[in-house]
Amino acid sequence: MLYSHIVEKSIRQSFDHVNNHRWDEAVKALVPHVHHRVSGAHALGGERHDKQAVRRWFERLGRVLPNLHLTVNHVWVKGWPWHTTVFAQ
Repeated sequence: MLYSHIVEKSIRQSFDHVNNHRWDEAVKALVPHVHHRVSGAHALGGERHDKQAVRRWFERLGRVLPNLHLTVNHVWVKGWPWHTTVFAQ
């Protein structure tokens, strides 16, 4: 499906932005009322519900793990533009 391919490419690009600490680019495609969650009771755990909160989380990620490099092995895309779910491994 073409839509899934486009979304996967965008997700992989977003991870590249994170790896290169380009936070503004990393959050550019997010919807205003995003739901971003990281499980666990630690410095990066918790939930965020808007783009600015996600951007601040990325800034914190860069401070806590400055040498972090994420490798995306698989991206799964389900749904249509009005209701898309994405999982990245």
